[in-house]
Amino acid sequence: RECEDLTMAIEWKKSKLLGMSFGSAGFSAYYAGGNGEFSKSLTNLKNDVEKTGKIPYEKLFETDGSAPGNAAVIWNFLKNKTFSDGSHLSDAAISGIMSNIARETAWDFTPDIENNIGAYGLIQWYGVRRKNLEDAAAKEGVSSGNMKMQLEFLWDEVFTPPSEQKYKHDGVNYYKRLADKGFFTINNPQDAGRIFDNKIEISRDPESTKYRVKRASGWYEGLKGKDMVTPEDILDADRNYDLF
Repeated sequence: RECEDLTMAIEWKKSKLLGMSFGSAGFSAYYAGGNGEFSKSLTNLKNDVEKTGKIPYEKLFETDGSAPGNAAVIWNFLKNKTFSDGSHLSDAAISGIMSNIARETAWDFTPDIENNIGAYGLIQWYGVRRKNLEDAAAKEGVSSGNMKMQLEFLWDEVFTPPSEQKYKHDGVNYYKRLADKGFFTINNPQDAGRIFDNKIEISRDPESTKYRVKRASGWYEGLKGKDMVTPEDILDADRNYDLF
């Protein structure tokens, strides 16, 4: 089935993925097999983190490849990544980023996704930005579709001042674009969703922007205050706040 409208495509994909409507008793069934073991391992990691206060960095990137599994990885990375001064992105800022990635990947949250014009990845890097991602991945000896590679590249490109960047980028100071709007400490998730779209994604589509802004509030209400989330946390939040 092909859906011209992306929002319809997202809802259809969700129903096909889970084989049920969100809010039904089927969530536990989805995790009854291998996904259940993965979710259990993340829950154990979460418990360990709460006891020790430490998060093994490489563990942040473990995913079963499902949409909620990938979304949990992205939230956990953004929540636990620090700036050079030791500060973090606010929960509202992260929520705005998550709603944009949800839209860009049609709810898959998969890094290995390409649209019909050649935009690629979690934030649909295009043209020279995609080439820079691919060059960075080659430098690291990994695929450009690697989740860890894309998240670290995103952080370097968008959330790192040019003087501190590790990889080659397109010369646009995305860090300043966001900083000038107070994005890093923003406390309004809807504003965060709008700013990230206007300054980073640049969708230029009012309906798309409306989606990103609305869903940012759901991410915020569902996950605010959580340093470490599991796929089940993502699904539980979606039941109540319609994240996707």
